[in-house]
Amino acid sequence: MSFYTKMLRQKAVWWPLASASGTQQLDAYGQFVYGDPIEIDCRWEDTAEDFIASDGTTRVSSAVVFVDRDLTVGGFIFLGTLSSLIDPTDPKNTEGAMEILQIQKTPGIKKVTEFGRRVLV
Repeated sequence: MSFYTKMLRQKAVWWPLASASGTQQLDAYGQFVYGDPIEIDCRWEDTAEDFIASDGTTRVSSAVVFVDRDLTVGGFIFLGTLSSLIDPTDPKNTEGAMEILQIQKTPGIKKVTEFGRRVLV
């Protein structure tokens, strides 16, 4: 077990963006469609952090979340378990669910095949 996975003692729910043939799906109203929610291991830190968004603007995150797998920008993440969700079908209907704004992935020092993953929300 790596250092990265040892520190992931909390649970989160992740809604990936649904995609077909590599492109994000939109509903009839032009809104993104989300895939089924997935419970993942994490470490959630409620801390503000400045970052440069993909459009070049400086933004401030509401939290930094260390996760156990690659996530996608535009997906949503919620601190909690699948069983704690009232409406698991739409993350926008879940109080506390936050959009993933940026992803950071760092290789391990001893094993470059292991990665630390941080998402800013």
